[in-house]
Amino acid sequence: MTYSISWNVADSRSLVMEDCKKSDTLQAGMLEQVLPDTICWHDIEEKDIERVLNYIRFEFGHINIWIESEYYDGCVCDLTFVCGTIA
Repeated sequence: MTYSISWNVADSRSLVMEDCKKSDTLQAGMLEQVLPDTICWHDIEEKDIERVLNYIRFEFGHINIWIESEYYDGCVCDLTFVCGTIA
């Protein structure tokens, strides 16, 4: 099982290419702006959640986030809300 962490752009800022390049150095999932107002970091393994949260705090500040578990069935991903908190 993997996890997604999402947040609203209004709580931080929009992504730029440099954000995606920096996040790749963690080798934990993938960061992308999935909608004009939503940023998502998905495919995070449980062991990497704390590292990703620390990165989000450093780059985007202490913001409201949503953590969801991901269950893949073929090419379809079912998300289940785990918690909402401040990173």
